[in-house]
Amino acid sequence: YGQSTPPSGDFIAVEAGYRHTCGILSSGEAVCWGLNNQQQCDAPGGSFESISAGDDHSCGITTSKTVKCWGEDYYGQSTAPSGSFSSLSAGNLKTCAVASSGTVECWGTDFSGEEPPSVSFKSVSVGDDHTCGVTTSGAVECWGWDELGQASPPSDSFTAVSAGEWHSCGITVEGPLSCWGYNAKGEATPPGE
Repeated sequence: YGQSTPPSGDFIAVEAGYRHTCGILSSGEAVCWGLNNQQQCDAPGGSFESISAGDDHSCGITTSKTVKCWGEDYYGQSTAPSGSFSSLSAGNLKTCAVASSGTVECWGTDFSGEEPPSVSFKSVSVGDDHTCGVTTSGAVECWGWDELGQASPPSDSFTAVSAGEWHSCGITVEGPLSCWGYNAKGEATPPGE
């Protein structure tokens, strides 16, 4: 679909989605390429500081800290709330973002009862049916479907976390990777283990 053929220009950020990719040019403009059947590549105007590409929708945080989303909106995953945000993640049929207060707000599907914990976060990552975030204290909190342990993180301190389809991985404060959840193909076994 052309998702691996980026346009020319200098980029400050890039994010690969399901069948499309989005990036932020050095000018702050958001651009997307690849499959555009749901207008997931029709980025709005404005200046962006971060971007996230989901399955068939995309979202970004503008330089004024508001969220703009575009693409498929069947479950409301592209209908962003108002407010000021610092971090976001577009997933399959939902999007979550960290508000300036530190709370996580999510919109879109809620098939798995994914209610964010009432703690302060610094980042968030949306997986297939689960979501994880790094709290301001450095712990990882996950919620949603946990049939394969993908929402049951270890009690280490983390600097970053990424939620996948059925597994999750995080970078610990000490530096090594830690993964949990489905591991049938070694996806939850980091190098060196």
